[in-house]
Amino acid sequence: SSVSAPHPMGWSRAPAAVLALFALPLPPVARATRAIAVAASRLGLEQNVVGRHVGTQIRFKDNATDRYDAQEVPPPWESVILGARLGSGHVGKVFSMSGTQLKACEGLALAMKVTTSDEAFKDACVAHAFRMMSGAKAPPILPVFDWRIHGGHGFILSQRADMSLFDWLLRTGVGNNTKAKFSIFHQVLLGLQRMHRAGFVHCDIKPENIMLIESSGSYRAFFIDFAFVRQIGNTKRLRAGTIKYMSPRYLSIGTCNFDTDVWAAGVTLYNIMFSEDLYSLGERDIASIEHLQHAIGRVFRILQHAIARVNASYPEAVDMFELLLCRSTSADVIASAVPKAAALVEMHHGQATLPRQRFSGIKIQTCAGQVQTSRAAGSVGDALFNRVEECLATEDRANVDPPMLAKRIGPQGGFIDPGVSRKRIKPLGGVMEEKRLVTLARG
Repeated sequence: SSVSAPHPMGWSRAPAAVLALFALPLPPVARATRAIAVAASRLGLEQNVVGRHVGTQIRFKDNATDRYDAQEVPPPWESVILGARLGSGHVGKVFSMSGTQLKACEGLALAMKVTTSDEAFKDACVAHAFRMMSGAKAPPILPVFDWRIHGGHGFILSQRADMSLFDWLLRTGVGNNTKAKFSIFHQVLLGLQRMHRAGFVHCDIKPENIMLIESSGSYRAFFIDFAFVRQIGNTKRLRAGTIKYMSPRYLSIGTCNFDTDVWAAGVTLYNIMFSEDLYSLGERDIASIEHLQHAIGRVFRILQHAIARVNASYPEAVDMFELLLCRSTSADVIASAVPKAAALVEMHHGQATLPRQRFSGIKIQTCAGQVQTSRAAGSVGDALFNRVEECLATEDRANVDPPMLAKRIGPQGGFIDPGVSRKRIKPLGGVMEEKRLVTLARG
């Protein structure tokens, strides 16, 4: 589940036992044991871990989107018609759209995301800003044509993919279409490499946030859902995303960085190979120091067996799998993994490239212009920025509770009182105490 962590709890001692779990006796699988030892030594959890953040309570946002009624709150574009629901997330739903008067959008499948999350602007803004990067540097995204706030809901209109990677894996099954699976994963790594080189991390990589467009039997992969994007090197402690894709380091210190994406990519690779979760973690697993200690130890024990399973079923992929999950904190890990993924694609007689967008930027821009001229009366919304840094700079002013979304909209659009910020992380007593863990005692 996608989660946010607004209210940390205080703790009287540093959670040193978290690291001691890595020294627990493990079954004697030589290859896996070596990999786990490398992972434990490279995670860096022994430094600058915020003890009180480890025990942060997880509170799910109110999902008023469940009550979205298109009759009561119609889409904020007069020339589009709401279609079938394509999927549901924790704070949003996605519908197919058809345009009755949008000739400039002919040939482009449209999707509308409706949400009550205060991250609606950031999601749309970051996607737009990535698209504005030069083609050789931009990560693969589905273009956003417009975003609006209307009737207390946020609406994002974008290009629609054929399906998510999650749905495609359910349809494809285990052991089938290996060429396409490794080709898709190669594209995921190339996309992450571009995003990281641009200076940003996604923070919620998972099959549900990787969309596919099929063309003549091949698939193009695109990222979606940029609500949790951060700059590389940020120190903001906000544990948000999907728990079962969070790395032990992210769970412990609550700061998303490039290693968060790398670990999540490794877990996604396991999903791709076996059509099942690598491990399952929930809210209760991280509700206290003791629960987190147990959960991290369990993850590493599962990882040991997972490496042995990959080695048995996909021996050609085991080096890359180890690299992503056991060296996730190494700065060069994506650069090292990309050629390994390319070799896997070629080994399975695929083409190791990052497919280009089907439609030109001019086509997309023309469609966006026509969508924007069809805005319904009463809808408001800021203009989308062309640089990701600008999108992130406005984040604090949008940190309001979902029921407040419509109430904080000014007459000219945009959030009022930009100087007022309600931080998600509110340390008790106004002080965020940092506690250092002892160095990992490896057996």
